[in-house]
Amino acid sequence: MRPTIDRFTITREYSHPVEKVFRAWAEIDRKLNWFRGPDGWIRTEHTLDFRVGGAEVMRGEFPGKGSSSYSAHYYQIVPNQQLCFSTDVVWDGEIYSASLVVVEFFATEAGTRIEFTESIAFLEPEHTHANVTDRARGTSMHFDWLVEYLDRP
Repeated sequence: MRPTIDRFTITREYSHPVEKVFRAWAEIDRKLNWFRGPDGWIRTEHTLDFRVGGAEVMRGEFPGKGSSSYSAHYYQIVPNQQLCFSTDVVWDGEIYSASLVVVEFFATEAGTRIEFTESIAFLEPEHTHANVTDRARGTSMHFDWLVEYLDRP
């Protein structure tokens, strides 16, 4: 079975300093507030070892419908500037996708601009949800939740 390979970029602007936005990615207590699964998904584990060579693992389940896990491995961390990491997503014990992600943080007059680029290989292409449009939409939700978290007093 040949994987489906694609790529997408999401650009977002935040009215917060780059240091605050970057910390939301780097510190588990902050990341737990915005990096989560969709409605109905229950997180069962989330660990973050935010360093070059470190990893992040998030596991959860849709009650009665199945389980999922997300793993990331960090290759480059330039504080307040850039992240490079790989990810894999597993559904019910089967690897679903593998990706290489680059996240760039730019200080702007208004706050911060993020450019998130994911190069993705869907390893289970027969699934109807294995497409880049749905993945980009799901990833974009995280950026919506990030701004909600950053905007809290």
